[in-house]
Amino acid sequence: RKWVPLQWKQSVCKLLYKDGDKERLANWRPIALEPVLQRVLSAVVASRVTNWARANGLISLEAQKGFQPADGTSEHNFVMEVAIQEARRTNAQLAIS
Repeated sequence: RKWVPLQWKQSVCKLLYKDGDKERLANWRPIALEPVLQRVLSAVVASRVTNWARANGLISLEAQKGFQPADGTSEHNFVMEVAIQEARRTNAQLAIS
């Protein structure tokens, strides 16, 4: 029988003050506090699923950059910036999705 402890299904949300007027909600950042074992198990499962998806060709490492360890979106951000600059330079329309 597979189950997850009730405590692992719950988290506590705390607000962390960032800067500015403390009366403005926009100046606070929510953070979820979760049990350590839940975080460890989640990381292990995420790693195994990602590795399986990569091994079976379900994730394109060329196209999918977000949420990839040590990869990130910097390459895609650079390509997008260059495309925007070129569209401005040539007064061309540009669609980004």
